[in-house]
This record gives sequence, structure tokens and C-alpha cells, in this order.
Amino acid sequence: MKSRRLMLPMLLAVIMFSGCGPEHKDEKRVVARVNDCDIAADEFRRALARSYKKEIEPLTEAQKNDLLDQMIKEELLVQEAKTRNLDLHEDFRRTIQIYWKQTLIRNLLEQVGEDLTDKIYVSKEDIADFKNEQSTAWASMSPKEMEQEIFERKKTEALKRWLEQLQARAVVKVDRQLVDSIAK
Repeated sequence: MKSRRLMLPMLLAVIMFSGCGPEHKDEKRVVARVNDCDIAADEFRRALARSYKKEIEPLTEAQKNDLLDQMIKEELLVQEAKTRNLDLHEDFRRTIQIYWKQTLIRNLLEQVGEDLTDKIYVSKEDIADFKNEQSTAWASMSPKEMEQEIFERKKTEALKRWLEQLQARAVVKVDRQLVDSIAK
């Protein structure tokens, strides 16, 4: 439920920051103008691409028009929210900051995970050890499933080691007195 409450402000923020920004060369073509804000052809193309990924069949003309209509309505809502200065409220800014941090961390971990994936190998010995260590619940797994499970465990361990190394290189100073006084 909490994530649903955050979705609308995040969606509005994305639209707010992308909708009426400076014009780029590849965004000169405009599919719609909402008051003083353009919906660029590239922005519409990206929205179509996201929709294509969700659909099994190509979008119909009606679905494409519905998507553009939705983008126009979203832009109208963003403009109204800005008129009411909702984008200046502290809770809005805090929500954006939290979303920004979470997205940045997620993207970093995905990138590091991809880098580590190339270095992880599951050997026959790993599979044999896994079979010996695990209970009968794992006995029903196929060799491919076991390999995937071992791979994911190795990847998780590699990510933990990477994070520990990152933390070991950092200079961290903690005011224990202040922490203790706050935590009371």
C-alpha cells in the first residue's frame, strides 16, 4: 500500500523533470502541446516502447491514442500541481530524494551484479557439495535449478564481499553519544 502511495508522486516527478525541460535536438518534433509544455516525439516513442514490452500483440491505433491522451492528462495534472506549489512541499522533495537514492542504489547493484556475473562459475564440485549439504527438499531440483541456486548464492556472497571492501575503503566517523541520545 505504501508503495502505491509513492507511485503517483514519483510518476509526477518524472514527468515534471522530463516534460518541460530544455529542448534537445532529437526532441524538436512535438506530438502535442499542453499549455506551454511540449510532449516531444521521443518522449512519446519511449512511452510506446514501454507499452510494447507489456503487450503480447502490437498496440492498436486506439491504444496509441489512449497512451497519448494519458500523457496529456498527466501533463495537465503536473501543471496543476505546480500551480498549487505542491512541488515545493518538503514531503514531496523528501519522497523524490528517497526514490532517487533507491533507484541509484538499485542501478549500482545491478551494474556490479552484472560485472560479477562474468566472474562466477559453478563447478561440478559445487553441485556435489550442494547436494551433500542440502536436505531432501532440494532433492527434487533439476541439475539446472541447482546450478542456478548455487550461482545466485555465489553472486550474493560476491556482492556482500564487494560491499565489505567498499566499506573498508571508506572513512566513516560516528558520533556514538549523539546516536545513543537519539536512540533512547
